This record gives sequence, structure tokens and C-alpha cells, in this order.
Amino acid sequence: VVTVSQDVLNEIELSPGNRWEANYIIRIGQAEGELEEGMILTSRRPVAFPCDWRPAPAQTPKSASAPAAVTGSAQAEPAALKTIAPPRIRTNYWRIFTDYIRLGLHHILSGPDHLLFVSALVLAALGFWDLLKIVTAFTLAHTLTVTLSAFGLFSLPPLFVEPMIAITIIFIAVENIAWPQRAKGWGRLTAAFCFGLFHGLGFSSGLQASMSSISDKTGAATGLAVGAFSLGVEAGHQVVVLPLFGLLLYLRRKQASDEAREKFSKSALQYGSIVISVAGVFYLAAALGLLR
Repeated sequence: VVTVSQDVLNEIELSPGNRWEANYIIRIGQAEGELEEGMILTSRRPVAFPCDWRPAPAQTPKSASAPAAVTGSAQAEPAALKTIAPPRIRTNYWRIFTDYIRLGLHHILSGPDHLLFVSALVLAALGFWDLLKIVTAFTLAHTLTVTLSAFGLFSLPPLFVEPMIAITIIFIAVENIAWPQRAKGWGRLTAAFCFGLFHGLGFSSGLQASMSSISDKTGAATGLAVGAFSLGVEAGHQVVVLPLFGLLLYLRRKQASDEAREKFSKSALQYGSIVISVAGVFYLAAALGLLR
């Protein structure tokens, strides 16, 4: 088994507990055999390639007779060049599916800015139906821009996208505090969708780099990678959304009266949004390079 590992740029700390992560697509095979692609190499997960070694070809025994004497001038004849066909590339679709789900999950859980935005949306949801509508709008939006960006149809520079993501966090949190009545209905759904477009562009930065070496740029491999990555991102969202919503719902129901439940909901919305807005200001300053 050949094992490939790397720790490129791991010594660079972007923020406390968050180090630079380089991703590679591995294409590996044996001579005169298939090349297998679709494996993501990260510092956390080496790639192991099991080698099915072929037996060496039988050697023709040399003659035991002495070589004949060579007289006069002679020029060696060049050996015939063997034409080697390019190796066939075999895409490991199952490996792509599992690796890109992990990549999406890691991308969302290692980026607290996206989770802060989702948390601000959850704080204003009073019921499961409200939560479902908001999360669906956000999911549709970020999946759309991730797909467009992955296929090279639309993108924006990170110098614009990252500050905008921080601004969306601040906007939703401040709206929860100052105008809680706007945190419900079509206005909130529109904000979740429109701001989700920018978050999708932020997700795609991690996806594009890891897809740059896939030979099938527009076919099944790319589509599977985008779908699996988006699924991993959504799974990462639910790791935060469902426990947070469940905790708020439980604490709300523990209140003795309807008046106490309403008071708890307002307090949770306001104080939670204050914390999120402060964190959003921090991320905005970091995105603008003011904390270096």
C-alpha cells in the first residue's frame, strides 16, 4: 500500500484553533494500468492506494556462446520506439461522494461565520414550520451559487464576498434586536434567500480549489462533487440548527404561562442577537484586514 500524506501550510494559524488547510485531488495508478482519481488529500486524512503488483515478465535467457567479433565501422541502429497509449482514468464515484460530504461538513463547521448567520435566523423562529421555511430558503440560495460557481458560470472575488457575509450576520442580528416584527414572514424569507447567495459564494471557495484537478469538468464527477459538498454543508448546518431550536423550544415550554413564554422568547432573541452582532462586527473587521 502506498500512502500519501501532506501538511502544506498547516503552520499558518488564521484564527485561534483554525489553521490553513490545503486540499489536493490525487490521481494515482500503476504503469500500464488505470489511473484512479477522485480522492481528496487533506492534512487530516492521508490517501492510501493498494497496489496490485503484476508479476515481472519472463526474461529470455541469454546465449552462452561467445559474441562474434565485429570488424570495420558500424553504427548502432536505434531501437524502435514503443507507442504508449495514455492511461485510462477511472473515476471513483463513491470516493468522490464520501470525500466531498466530509469536505462540506468540515468547511461549514470550521467557519463559525456561516453558523452565526444561521443561528440568528433560528432565534427568530417560533415554530418548526417557520424554521423549515427559513432554512429551505437559505439552502436553495447557497446551493444555487455553489453550483454556478463550481461550473464556472458565476463568481465574485473573496475580497468582496467575505465582508458581505459578515454584513449579513450583523444585519440579521440587528434586525432581530431593533425590529423583531420584521424577523417573521416574507421579509425574513427574502433576506435568508438573498443573503444565502453570498454565503454560497463563500462555500464555493473551498470547493473550487479541491475540484481544480478533476478531469471531468462538466460531467457526472463534477455534479456528484457539488451535490455531495452541498449535502455536507447542509448536514453541518443541522448540527447547529436542530439542537439550538430544540433547546429554545424546550426552555420556552418550561415557562409557566403564555406571558412568561413570550417574555422568554423576546429575551432569547434580543440577548442572543446582541452576542451574534458583536461576533459579526469582529468577523467584518477581520475580513477587511483590520485585525492583522
